[in-house]
Amino acid sequence: MIRQMREEDIDRVEEIWFQESVRVHNWMQDPYKFWDKRRQGFRDTIKKSDVKLVYYKDEIIKGFIIKWQNNYIPEIFVDHQHRAYPNGKSREIGRALVDYLRSSNSVLTASVYMLNHKAIKFYIKNDFVITKLYTEKGTGFTKFFMEWKKESLASG
Repeated sequence: MIRQMREEDIDRVEEIWFQESVRVHNWMQDPYKFWDKRRQGFRDTIKKSDVKLVYYKDEIIKGFIIKWQNNYIPEIFVDHQHRAYPNGKSREIGRALVDYLRSSNSVLTASVYMLNHKAIKFYIKNDFVITKLYTEKGTGFTKFFMEWKKESLASG
């Protein structure tokens, strides 16, 4: 189930964000230190977000997505413990969150670290296309800017 994020959800959402950021960015020299320094920035991202949604089941938040007014998705994460069924089949939580946003938007954008292969695969599987390659200011890491357009499905 998907619902609006509540104030009391913030700690759990931050926990998912931090744990998954450290886990999936294991190519960084010290991902724990890198993401720990960004905790307040993450909370600021939540505050300035236009849409904040959580995916939950059995009263447990299993994932979340955040969208800014310019249709940019700065954060989407699913707790890896809830990502797949025991047989390995995806629970499609990330897709459900993106689909929820797609239902009320004609364009969505996101940026992904070039070395985050799983995230790139996720976005491509969800009909996003890479539109730009750039170097992130402050870190020097290369990122892909990705975009989904409603009409891109018709021409696809």
